[in-house]
Amino acid sequence: MRLLEILLIGACLTMLLQLGRKPATNRLAGMLTGTAGIALLAFHLAVEGYRWQMLVVYITALICAVLLLLRPAHEVKPTPLRKAWRYGVTITAGLLVAASSALAAFLPVFDLPKPNGPYKVGTRTLHLTDASREEPLTTDPKDRRELMVQLWYPASNPPTGNRDKLFPEEDGAFEAYKQAFAKELNIPGFALDYWRYIRGNAYENAALLPSGKPYPLLLIGHGMGTGRILHSAQAENLASNGYIVAVIDHTYSTVATIFPNGKVTGFETDVSSEDLEAIGREVGGIWNQDAAFLIRHLEKVNAGESGSEFSGKIDMNNIGIVGHSFGGAAAFELAVTDPRIKAGINMDGTLYPVSKNANLTKPFLFIESEETIESKRKHLHEDIIQYEESLIKTTLQHNGSRIYMEGTAHYNFTDFQLFSDLLQVMGLTGEINGRRGEFIVNQYVLDFFNKQLKGTGGELIQGPNPRFPEVKFNTELL
Repeated sequence: MRLLEILLIGACLTMLLQLGRKPATNRLAGMLTGTAGIALLAFHLAVEGYRWQMLVVYITALICAVLLLLRPAHEVKPTPLRKAWRYGVTITAGLLVAASSALAAFLPVFDLPKPNGPYKVGTRTLHLTDASREEPLTTDPKDRRELMVQLWYPASNPPTGNRDKLFPEEDGAFEAYKQAFAKELNIPGFALDYWRYIRGNAYENAALLPSGKPYPLLLIGHGMGTGRILHSAQAENLASNGYIVAVIDHTYSTVATIFPNGKVTGFETDVSSEDLEAIGREVGGIWNQDAAFLIRHLEKVNAGESGSEFSGKIDMNNIGIVGHSFGGAAAFELAVTDPRIKAGINMDGTLYPVSKNANLTKPFLFIESEETIESKRKHLHEDIIQYEESLIKTTLQHNGSRIYMEGTAHYNFTDFQLFSDLLQVMGLTGEINGRRGEFIVNQYVLDFFNKQLKGTGGELIQGPNPRFPEVKFNTELL
């Protein structure tokens, strides 16, 4: 909870106690408390902003403050019935305030975890169009594939106090995100209105930090129906450790993608088929064409064709890719088929069939949730699990590694785990604390890429570490 919210709750409870005392002996204290309560409420609304979880606290604080200010110095001695009524109302109001406070705590306004690297982080968003490709997910033959891509990178002396909000501040853009996520979660849109206050740690359009050598490039792939927003903390952490990070919103496969002209696209990808190979071939093919197009674009930027400050600053010889869910499966396919990709990570994605000519000797890390491992053990007889495990086994025999995290479920590999502990009740995240889960994933992802792209680190992926008892090394299930 935010500081002024905590103070306002304390003031509200204090005013309730004041109303339960004799006015003659507490008149001045009551007036001071009421005045302070109104001032604190106004200050909170002006500085931190309203959110619906605190509505009962707002109403109770205002009523209590007014009653204290207008309360006469002397009251007729209350009858037992009036006294019981007063106590009953006070206790009921206190319980309602406690319930409102609990709701605010379970659905908190929060900041993304601080990156652990030595660099400040900048971010900027690119709108790219692949003129050579028809848009495969619409029926208009004139459509060309449009993408929104967000970059995170080491920043040079960004202005203080200008950290980027997680969601865009424009009302239309935020409203589109809010309604799209609410629809996916089957809740009313207003319930997510407080998301507008969530802040990251990056500075929008900050200058790139000058460096004597270029920064390795990392691509992050989101899961089916989510989007780049849910990988912001991971991207910030990698950028703070000296990487240029690019996350594509795969248009029509996200919960929402918003373009500069105001166009909003939602999830329109057909994944209803039970044929995972067909989905991988069609949708995975689209996603990896997006990634290949982005790499070509950044090659041109790095060559100086656009006059960007990123010219010569991207190490195109050290490119890694990491993805979650379907994005993890697509990351595996791109890593083993594109020679430009040096190493990759699949976070809890079910692999789909890849080319027989795939290079399964590249360094690759599989990170899985406990939920996924348990599910695989129950369905080892199924063909898709048998095929996936054979791919993993071959990769592990060369330069692959495999771990899983106890207490995790599928969305513990995204920033979604930070949003609320109630996600555990919904079965979207595991029992592990969200910030702990985020920290562990970030540490292992960073350690792997430091080894493969920078030639440093690599200690965490060598075996069990007492700092991270939740991480279990698992070679094979077959």
